[in-house]
Amino acid sequence: MTNRVTCVFKNGKFNETQKFSYSQSDDFQQLAKAAREMGDWLRENHYEKIFP
Repeated sequence: MTNRVTCVFKNGKFNETQKFSYSQSDDFQQLAKAAREMGDWLRENHYEKIFP
C-alpha cells in the first residue's frame, strides 16, 4: 500500500518545522502511523538531517 504522505522540514529542525501533507486517505490513524514510521526511518537513516 502506498501512503502518499509527504513531509517537508528544515534540516536540523525536524520537530519544530515538520509539515505533513497527504493525498489519498481520510484514515487519520493510518496517516499518524505513516508519520511515525517516517520519523523512525529518518532517525535511523538520516539522524544528522533531523537533529543538530
